[in-house]
Amino acid sequence: MIPFIPEGQTEGNPEVVALLERWLARAKLGQLNYVAVAACEGPVHVYSDHAGLEGMEFACNFGCDMVKSQLLNRKVNKDPPAQKANVPADRWIWLATKAPACFDFFAWLIMAEMTRMREKAPAPLKIGFYFGQDGDTERTLQTAQRRAMYQNVIRPALAFVDAVEDPTCLEHGRIMERYTFIDIVKACRLGEDVPLLIPTAKAKAAVKKELSADGQSPVTITLREAAYSSHRNSNMAEWLRFAEYLTAQGERVLFVRDTKFAMDPIEGFRTCPAASIDIDVRLALYESAKANLFVSNGPWSLALFGSRPWLCFNAIDAMDPYPPNTNQWWVNFHGIGIGEQFPWSRPDQRIVWLKDTFVDMCAAWENLEPMLKLKYEQAAE
Repeated sequence: MIPFIPEGQTEGNPEVVALLERWLARAKLGQLNYVAVAACEGPVHVYSDHAGLEGMEFACNFGCDMVKSQLLNRKVNKDPPAQKANVPADRWIWLATKAPACFDFFAWLIMAEMTRMREKAPAPLKIGFYFGQDGDTERTLQTAQRRAMYQNVIRPALAFVDAVEDPTCLEHGRIMERYTFIDIVKACRLGEDVPLLIPTAKAKAAVKKELSADGQSPVTITLREAAYSSHRNSNMAEWLRFAEYLTAQGERVLFVRDTKFAMDPIEGFRTCPAASIDIDVRLALYESAKANLFVSNGPWSLALFGSRPWLCFNAIDAMDPYPPNTNQWWVNFHGIGIGEQFPWSRPDQRIVWLKDTFVDMCAAWENLEPMLKLKYEQAAE
């Protein structure tokens, strides 16, 4: 095996542990006398092992063939429906069987809406969710993380571009397997408008009520506190120090924690649990903020396609163990590289290609703050 890198618990690991514990309990009953295992740490590192009574190899080979047959059937079940000709650009299929269940959905959603606009298809955008040939939602959304993302992020996000769910699209819809920003960048550079995400009226009202007591638009700080790829998490000590700096400057700071820690307070600062839990409220909060601050993470997509000022601190590295955090990935899949900005972003919406250190955060804020003052002065006139 390759050396273990403590990067937290990856998606799928709880389900793997549960299966192994179930079979360990069976083995401890005393009757299992041979086992063979295939295991994966991502799509590249694949391991195999076996143990037990010599002479059981033929029987175990039969068992391995059974497993291979099951895996093949799962693969066939995931195959997308046949594409039909002359499908209008307002009808789309989201392949829940294959697509990443994460904030990458927003890139796909924006591209679908831009295609509808480009081809002048009627609104609203219509989307059908494909769960395989057997339509088994639970089996397709097999991990807790995928189930949570579909329920709490992907489906609610349709409302942000006035899209609607339409199961008839599964019989007559377009398929697009693109989940990064490069196509949006290319279209924008050709002069196409990039639509913005708009929260629902209900979420706007809830956030307005929440913020009305202070009468000041907050500066939000969204924390990445994930159990996986933990080296990408927010540097909490530096963000707390920077939050103190902002408070001393007269700013109202509001932290948005990872969903898992939504109800956990941060001593000395306010948090917004509703925004950590509800994607609609999160977007409404970002759209009500003076500025939104991030490290590179999923929720930043809401600001990227939003109307408010933002800064995203993202130090990419060719040796990063997370491939999407390399310059090659950004150029090939997002259409921009280190030092560049997305073409639809304004001067007060910037990627800061540095780590989230206090010194660099202060410098970036000092560059941003005059633009914020000008924006508010113009709004007051």
